Amino acid sequence: MILPKNHRDLVIYYSRLGDIYCKQNDHNQALIYFKKAGKIQEKLLPSDPLILAKTYPRIARTCVNINHYDLAMQFYDKTLKIRKDNLLPIDKSIAVRYHNIAKLYYKQNEFTQALKYYNEALDIYKKVLPPKHPSLCQIEEDIETLKK
Repeated sequence: MILPKNHRDLVIYYSRLGDIYCKQNDHNQALIYFKKAGKIQEKLLPSDPLILAKTYPRIARTCVNINHYDLAMQFYDKTLKIRKDNLLPIDKSIAVRYHNIAKLYYKQNEFTQALKYYNEALDIYKKVLPPKHPSLCQIEEDIETLKK
């Protein structure tokens, strides 16, 4: 049986192909498949944006791996907006997105912006994680590195 080009099962297929290409360091090919999965999700699942909030970071990370920082930022921003619109303001996944954005700004030597987003992530992490949690320790270390 051949599936229609926008069938929901193709999202899983395309996502897995993207993962395989990422593991093979073929990020351009991975990006093609992650975008295909995202396009189908946008058409089929507009009532559940949190599903897209799982696909968009994969696209963003892949863009970072091929130095397409502007496109990566667009997808991180989309993810952050979806999560902020649909979750509590102190949800850990929002902090993770702030942290991703901070690291992207850091890669681009935009240290003021990076610090702003690191601090946003830190504020949430301090509210939702125990004091010695690895994510909290990592972001504190990232901030210290940035300040040097």
